[in-house]
Amino acid sequence: MDKYFRSALIAILILSKIKIRYISFIAVIAVVFLFINRIEIIDKLSKNKQDSSVKLSDHIKSMSNIATDASNLERINRWNSAIAMYKERPVLGWGPGTYMFQYAPFQKARDKTIISTNFAEGGNAHSEFIGP
Repeated sequence: MDKYFRSALIAILILSKIKIRYISFIAVIAVVFLFINRIEIIDKLSKNKQDSSVKLSDHIKSMSNIATDASNLERINRWNSAIAMYKERPVLGWGPGTYMFQYAPFQKARDKTIISTNFAEGGNAHSEFIGP
């Protein structure tokens, strides 16, 4: 979420004087609902066959496709590589702007996709959290 959106949401909650117990109750209900339906949700997401497209509706389908979409699978490959890099050098890291030159040896064969590369042709960790 964008920090301004979060700030606005918190301001609305404070100004509307909604009690924290109601918010907590709704959050607990949502978590229970997701937990109960987790198998169906994962099943739906894994059976989605939509790759990226020009249409917004197709993009939304593609975002949820965690089983076959090359872009999403490559993102997971990059995340796993970045995490493996972090585990090797957790304190000082590899240096700013060097991810694209260093991540290739950290890719696992099972994570590679048709768009994976070993030649520093660009790319990053695809995460504002993992990247730095």
